[in-house]
Amino acid sequence: MANVDIALINPHPIETAPFSTEEKLPPLGLAFLAAVLRKNGYEVRIIDNYLRRDPIDKVVKEVRRLAPSIVGLSCSSLTYLTCIELAKEIKEQLGVPIVAGGPHATVLPNSLLQHPFVDYVVIGEGEHTLLELVTKLSKGEDVRDVKGIMYKNNGKQIFTGHRPFIENLDSLPHPSRDLLPMSLYPNRTSFCSRYPVHSINSSRGCVFGCRFCSVHSIWGRRFRCFSHLWVLE
Repeated sequence: MANVDIALINPHPIETAPFSTEEKLPPLGLAFLAAVLRKNGYEVRIIDNYLRRDPIDKVVKEVRRLAPSIVGLSCSSLTYLTCIELAKEIKEQLGVPIVAGGPHATVLPNSLLQHPFVDYVVIGEGEHTLLELVTKLSKGEDVRDVKGIMYKNNGKQIFTGHRPFIENLDSLPHPSRDLLPMSLYPNRTSFCSRYPVHSINSSRGCVFGCRFCSVHSIWGRRFRCFSHLWVLE
């Protein structure tokens, strides 16, 4: 049986979702999180079920095989219901801390913490926040000083305050694409008639404030750029 420190999961949307994206691109957000955690000595695995679309019980079985000490779930509004179901099953079967992050978690953290099987929510940019949270949990230390999270204490939801954005994006290690099944991604997009295509992260933040978009809530209202583009290693 494997025994990793952290398992990061990208859940799939429910079949009856009114809309979704069929473009199955590598989840660079989780790959960046994994890279930062690995750089600091943690053993990490990524399960991209947005790509695989395996049933809940199969995903939970894989998590059980990995036997992680902590499980992180990326949650968008499209994947909220499966995120909750996964959190419930994993908590019941493994009893490990469950951490949720992503767009939905950032905008509506209370909707996740209302469930007893979700322990922590990472709000906003997650690399440094998740690293500090995982370090505190692995050492059995109090998490109240970890900026950028919401958690429960005696039934009360506590927000620790916003964490400053990462100013030097080049300080981040290359995303851990080696933890993803890169050969399985179709490398196509409706925005481009040519293929193969690949996703990169060139900047974060947006100066606009479109009401329908979560970008400024997660990445801020100004552009922060990488001085180089992340390419396949």
